[in-house]
Amino acid sequence: MTYKATLAIAASLLAAACTYPQSSGPVHTDTTPSVAFQPGENKLDLAHGTWGTQPITPPSGLVTVRDTNLIGRTVEAAGGTPFLTVKDLLVEPTTGDARYAVTTANAFGDYLVVPLSVMQITPTAVRVDATAETLKRMPRFTAAELESRYPRTALRSAVVLPPPAEFATAIPPLTPSPLPAVQPAGRPLELVRSGSVVRYPVIDSDGRSVGVVEAVSAEPATGEVRYAIISGPRFGRGYYIAVPAGNMRLAGSQVVLNAPLAAWLQEPRYRDDQLEQRYGAPRSLN
Repeated sequence: MTYKATLAIAASLLAAACTYPQSSGPVHTDTTPSVAFQPGENKLDLAHGTWGTQPITPPSGLVTVRDTNLIGRTVEAAGGTPFLTVKDLLVEPTTGDARYAVTTANAFGDYLVVPLSVMQITPTAVRVDATAETLKRMPRFTAAELESRYPRTALRSAVVLPPPAEFATAIPPLTPSPLPAVQPAGRPLELVRSGSVVRYPVIDSDGRSVGVVEAVSAEPATGEVRYAIISGPRFGRGYYIAVPAGNMRLAGSQVVLNAPLAAWLQEPRYRDDQLEQRYGAPRSLN
């Protein structure tokens, strides 16, 4: 090998290291239920801008990483035809939760960003229930657009991938958020597990089932409901989301949220003890 060839290889490796920073820890395959593949939930809905349980266009705030065991894997289209190749992942920078796969195909240029909720990931294959023709018509990004919207970064925490399809019911990692500032100072809220709308079924803005109201977080003096505490199979057993009262309405004997299920699946999830820390000590109202 010539001296020039050696320099060229070294330069290439250095460029790759600068272009694709890696996460600091090993890749985990703990479940992220908000993007875990669910049979029957992989529908492409262009009218509402959703694919599976996620928006077609990734939300802002995600970052691009390349240090996971999905990189380089082939994605099969409907019928088992190898079609896409995973190049990068878009992840939550604070938790390392993977949300989207950035893919390429020989059939088109640029990059197709695929929600992980429509990717059936197993140890032997990765599949998308969409035909090659459908994938060709999907919106795509240029490299410059991806870099601008979802910058590359080196994560301090490991990337968290959805589980293999056969393990999609595992417990999710916790992504708690601080108690919202709407809670009045000196007047802590109370967690009420009976009365009001407790046990009412919950649907999203498209009429899809979300879960059930397990409790409400209310003003102790007036009984005014500030949050509905909602459980559902898509949030993981023993986990809840807290929906502000302004983001829902009562329709007969059910609660209707003001956004599609895909949006609520992105919300932080809490365990019982964390609910009490953030949304008030429990009290039963008769």
